[in-house]
Amino acid sequence: MQFFSKLISNAAYKRNSGVVLVLMAICFTVLVLLVGIAIDTAKVLFTAHQLQVAADAASLAGACFVKTDATFARQQALDTAVRNFAYGQSVQLRLNTDNNADGDIVIGHYDRNLRTFVPNLTAVNAVKVVARRTSDSLGGPLPLSFGPIVGVQNSDVARSAIAIASGGTGAGLIALNPHGIGLEIQGDVTVDVNNGAIQVNSDGSNAVTMIGNSYSLEATELNVNGNLTGKYQTPPNPSLHTNAPPIPDPLAGVPEPTVPTPPNGQSITTSGTYNPGYYSGGIDIVSNTNVILKPGIYILGGKGLVIGGNASLNAQGVMFFVTGDTSTVDISGTGTVIANPLKYDADPNYFYDPTWSYPSGTNFTNYEGITIFIDRENIKNVNLQGNSGLNLTGTLYFPSNNVSLGGTPGSMGNQLICGSLYIYGNGTININYDGRNQAPGNKSFLVE
Repeated sequence: MQFFSKLISNAAYKRNSGVVLVLMAICFTVLVLLVGIAIDTAKVLFTAHQLQVAADAASLAGACFVKTDATFARQQALDTAVRNFAYGQSVQLRLNTDNNADGDIVIGHYDRNLRTFVPNLTAVNAVKVVARRTSDSLGGPLPLSFGPIVGVQNSDVARSAIAIASGGTGAGLIALNPHGIGLEIQGDVTVDVNNGAIQVNSDGSNAVTMIGNSYSLEATELNVNGNLTGKYQTPPNPSLHTNAPPIPDPLAGVPEPTVPTPPNGQSITTSGTYNPGYYSGGIDIVSNTNVILKPGIYILGGKGLVIGGNASLNAQGVMFFVTGDTSTVDISGTGTVIANPLKYDADPNYFYDPTWSYPSGTNFTNYEGITIFIDRENIKNVNLQGNSGLNLTGTLYFPSNNVSLGGTPGSMGNQLICGSLYIYGNGTININYDGRNQAPGNKSFLVE
């Protein structure tokens, strides 16, 4: 009997030992899986962090240049990303030159008020970058260390960032004064800055002052260093960005033309055809006067450039440099006024008379594209009263002046740079911005 009791006890012991071993094996497997999951999870999170750093850096690098050169901005984003690593693998982006919305590098416009990003290649101010370690990325997916135990070989990881350019580098209308009212709009006027921003550098609480409710702004954005008073249009288009950084004067480095001494006493007051040169008495034409100017640079003292009544002026391929304490620009008549800027490779048809040409020694390096330039010490008020016969192209540069702008439809140049600006009336002010004279856009910041 004792023999059989021992035999049964030994069998039970062996059976229980087997169960224990199985349980131990299961526990060990679960432990290995839990450790593996923890390690792979940490690996994915660490890689995601590295991808986020790469996306942030790449989008910031691209946004620094997006307003001036979108192609270069795209390349900067790519070059910056590749200098970053995601779990030992260099972060590689595709340029996405077609600018597909789901691409690695996407150029577009970011509305800070609505917090929306719209891919496009016009009116751009932002760069979106998606850094990936996925099955369809150049770097491939992230290989897992313990995932293969349960049949999972890889993990797809991606992170994105959006950076916006700081400042209105592509501005068609710039008010440079750092204080006080930089831009005031009154009446039912429409201001159309074709494909360009409006930049107001004033830090005042009333930097932009809106009087009335019926005005209309058409621009890519309104950037104000200070704040706006009055009612902003509804819907808020263009997007309004207060507390935006000021931008430098894009023409600050352009030297002023040398004024001959002593004065020659010449002026233009009567009808006729005139040659470029120094007119110390300026241009002062009124009713029944028809003036034609040959191409070149006109230095104007005296009253400066004054056109009133039904006087007409045809100045194609010229630059007016207005200088002196008494000089100003006052175009307020009803006649036809046509002026386009210096152009180095101008076709003969660019001029009033195709047989004309520029005098030797004409300085295109500094002044090409500028139509009117008032010296920087001049603080006289400027008056531009539009009419259907007013056709100004090129850059209108009044760096220290308050400019009053009003009237009926006409072209007020391709860019207006002034100290401050007062716009009034019920007409349409057209500034056909074409991307010229962009202020340096070497700063950017993350928005998403």
